[in-house]
Amino acid sequence: MLDEEHHFSSTGKIIRFLNGDDLYPVNRYQSLLLATASELAALRIAAQRTVPLADLSAWEPCCGGGPAAVALKHLGLGYVQATDISPEAVTSCVANAEANDLRLDRALTADLLADGDDRRYDLICCNPPCGPDIASDGSGPAMDVAVRGGETGVEVTCRLIEQARSRLTPGGSLLFVAVSTTDIGRLGLVLDRHFPGRWRAFPSTPIAAPYRRVDARHSQWLTDVTTPFRPLVWRRDDGWYWRLSWVIEATNEPSATFRTGFPLLPYGIPADRDPDLMNMIQNNSDDAYWLRKASSDDTAGPRRVEEWPRRVEE
Repeated sequence: MLDEEHHFSSTGKIIRFLNGDDLYPVNRYQSLLLATASELAALRIAAQRTVPLADLSAWEPCCGGGPAAVALKHLGLGYVQATDISPEAVTSCVANAEANDLRLDRALTADLLADGDDRRYDLICCNPPCGPDIASDGSGPAMDVAVRGGETGVEVTCRLIEQARSRLTPGGSLLFVAVSTTDIGRLGLVLDRHFPGRWRAFPSTPIAAPYRRVDARHSQWLTDVTTPFRPLVWRRDDGWYWRLSWVIEATNEPSATFRTGFPLLPYGIPADRDPDLMNMIQNNSDDAYWLRKASSDDTAGPRRVEEWPRRVEE
């Protein structure tokens, strides 16, 4: 059975995404957040280079239903590739492009950035598996492949960060989704190592979004004090645990200055609009820095590595 999700494109048109059974669904709190950020990043890069969008290229690894790939092809990028380790996900991505009268330039099965090519891209946009191993909910092997990001949820994302620079054009950008139910502090260390001074949380992120029902058996790990990292979640009156989602941008431009004048569309609740939530994060979580980085002036620069909370040996 298919359900449908709609994306409000930067072109002013609606893009349709069909979600099949047993596949990670295109959703508004991560997938479409990434799609919107990817569109805005593409518009910025084209403006900075004074080139048409048709001159730009993009790649969505871990594409699932292809939210970023389809959105960027719709926006007018000249070359768009989509890859996923799951053949079924690649088929879904191609079908979503065709449902919107689009054709991707290349779509194939590949593990992360191992696509058998050395082409460089202006944008690499990814919603990587970011579920900690302990969070598996028994949905089955296909869903596990889509959501399990390693022991602390960031191991796949760290591999992506480590590999991305060699596949970006000069001045190109990596965009990826990060969530507060992982060892988010470790991502900062890896970003500072591979993109020193050249990364940020995308404007208007993080957003707050529902994660799992409080009474679900597979939610118990969220309050387990023996977990090797501290997830940031909170209970709301709707009976769900909520978490934060970011889009992180890292650029291959040594003299980068980030400027994006448009907010993301409201696919979730911007955290900086909720003073109580802001206070809770600032006082009780290692994610405080990520929230400050999202809200601070672009020229403030990154925090020094030695100031990061260290819970893992790097």
